[in-house]
Amino acid sequence: MAPKRPTLGIYSRSTPAEDKKVVEIDGRIADTRAKVLASFDHHRSGNRVNLDDVPDKVHLSEVDELVTPMFDTDFLISAIVTRMGGKEAIKPTDLKVLYAASEWCDLLESDEEDEDLKQKGLGLHLYLKGKGFGLLKAKCEEKGEMANGRFNASDETMSEIANELGDELESALQNGTLDDLQDMNYLQQKEPMQQEWREANEGRRNDELMASVVLKEGEYIDPIFFMELLKGKLCITSTESDKTDEEGRRIYNYTVSLKPSSYEEIDLRPLIDEMNKQDPNVIKQAEGGVPESEQKRWGGREVVFGAPFGIHSALSPDEVEQIVEDNIDKCKKAK
Repeated sequence: MAPKRPTLGIYSRSTPAEDKKVVEIDGRIADTRAKVLASFDHHRSGNRVNLDDVPDKVHLSEVDELVTPMFDTDFLISAIVTRMGGKEAIKPTDLKVLYAASEWCDLLESDEEDEDLKQKGLGLHLYLKGKGFGLLKAKCEEKGEMANGRFNASDETMSEIANELGDELESALQNGTLDDLQDMNYLQQKEPMQQEWREANEGRRNDELMASVVLKEGEYIDPIFFMELLKGKLCITSTESDKTDEEGRRIYNYTVSLKPSSYEEIDLRPLIDEMNKQDPNVIKQAEGGVPESEQKRWGGREVVFGAPFGIHSALSPDEVEQIVEDNIDKCKKAK
């Protein structure tokens, strides 16, 4: 009998069924009652990209799903390498391209010395992103998963997209055709997205410390395009929900990202503790007796953190900016 071939599952709003056996990749699934057999997650280990957390050899005979709360190139690559048996199962040159693609996804300066492989990593990342958005548009329109004229994909739809892209990536790795998965045409969206960022940032700060931009739910501006517009060291991207919390406060999702040129100067992790101390939605969980290990909290790594996993912060963008400004000195690395 052929070994079980796990599927990919996106769980940003839902959770795997109780009878599922899963491996968490690139993030912890909230409130899951499934049996978690392993976690390959650089958010917890502190590794640069999630591929660093995938073992050289993986045995998946009992696994039903490879799951994540947030679908991106880094997850997709790690999930497929896991499903194929680990990093030792990947041709060394292909593995370098996969690493470069993961680094582009996470806005990291690549360690790859071969410029051709580095650019192939960019082309692969853009291919997966561009095709993913195309599938998102088609499936949301077909299923009527729209809100206020914007795509509002269910976890089921996102899982369908992940599996379609994942199967294509796995086939290319198996057949030696990874070089065919390239799309530099995505770069044509750079100028329109930069203009969107400028418009969304109008009236907000963009100075020697930070830029702060507020988007509506469903809006997307690729960080790979707006990073060069930042005047300072970091960017706070706030996504405003159309919902409010129990106290009537507007709720937001946040990503706080460091500009690559400041990676050697600043470690953002001290800010994560400050956000958790001051966010009313985190405080309420603690006061309600929820163990810290089970709380929905701010989290991340030294170059990027946020509240993307269903936390819905009750801090306003102005409050987040102030917390960053008040505590940024704690983040300076010793020289």
